[in-house]
Amino acid sequence: MRAICFVLLLATAAGSDWRQWRGFSRNGLASHKVDFDKLPAELTADWNVEIGTGYAAPIVSGTRVFTFSRQKGREVVQAFDRASGKPQWRADYPAPFKKNPAATSMDDGPFATPLLYNGTHLVTWGASAVLSCFDAATGKLLWRNDYSAQQKTDDGFTGAAASPIGNNGRIYLHTGDDRGGKFLALDVRNGKQIWAANPGSGPGYASPVIHNFRGVSMLITLSSDTVFAVAEEDGRVLWSYPFKNEFRENIITPIVDQDKVLVSAVRTGTDLLRMEIQEDKSWKVAPVWKNAEVTMYMSSPVLDGDTIYAHSNRKKGQFLALSMATGKVLWQTEGRDALSASLILADNAILATSVEGELLVLRKNKEKYDLAKKYKVADSAVWAHTALAGGEIFIKDATHLRKYRGL
Repeated sequence: MRAICFVLLLATAAGSDWRQWRGFSRNGLASHKVDFDKLPAELTADWNVEIGTGYAAPIVSGTRVFTFSRQKGREVVQAFDRASGKPQWRADYPAPFKKNPAATSMDDGPFATPLLYNGTHLVTWGASAVLSCFDAATGKLLWRNDYSAQQKTDDGFTGAAASPIGNNGRIYLHTGDDRGGKFLALDVRNGKQIWAANPGSGPGYASPVIHNFRGVSMLITLSSDTVFAVAEEDGRVLWSYPFKNEFRENIITPIVDQDKVLVSAVRTGTDLLRMEIQEDKSWKVAPVWKNAEVTMYMSSPVLDGDTIYAHSNRKKGQFLALSMATGKVLWQTEGRDALSASLILADNAILATSVEGELLVLRKNKEKYDLAKKYKVADSAVWAHTALAGGEIFIKDATHLRKYRGL
């Protein structure tokens, strides 16, 4: 009976909340089912609020929506009423940020999506490597760790972007820059360090995921030039695999399924790796396949069974489907569909929000690109990931946050 209640609780949380980067399980999956026969001609926002700049995505829990943005040189954390969009609390702090000269068209951050841990602790990771933890109910600052001295943005690295992740009373994140860094485990109650791992490279821009395989709980992510895993228990580096990309732009969140790890980069292509634990308890990682023609830039893919749905930067933006087993392209669009897009895999649909401010509603179909509807949902560029919670859609453009319903 307890097991059934726990499963129901997880299903409820997964459906009505979106508490972190890419949703409940950090893989872009949502339990919402789209009624294709009743899709409206247009979507009208329930509310629209100005929140500031940056690429951090909104998160949603219960009656609140939380945002993380920049206003006049300060990083701003805000809570809004989910139903009305009315502000509930606000916290901010000075956040000077020296932008990389090679990224002049990029915002000054923040780039990382907040984490709502256990419904009570709201954790933010600023562009200049300041980690903060707030009381989610009141906005009171509980603790703050400043790692800005470990980060330079004048030579390649463009700022802290990997969204923090939490589990077992801990917050995990990768600090540093292209010169090197540490992967940390911190106590969520006070920010004190529990362990520090040295994966051999500084952080990429990809956000880590937690995966349990063969009884070992591990954190898997991309550094500036590798894919690696550390043991959640003590930070031991379990394995590392070279994944070098020009300009060190390792951005997408890995897709992990049992013993398989899917990664991709803008110039490297897409690789599927297989993990294996050996008799001496050491780990081995080997390639299964590589597709150099499918390159993913800022858009992380989603997995449905054996089918990978993704956005590639080729031909000025293509949507496509890949076989997880073989790496072969099942279908792909002609191009010029979207510069980039955030993907959500709903129960029977794929929702893709393009940088150009369009929401594409696709039928899940591994045989062809199956567009059901396209909506205009923003007045400016949408770089932040969309949140889908309880059938409600939250979209952050260059400066505003909107809530939509109707799918």
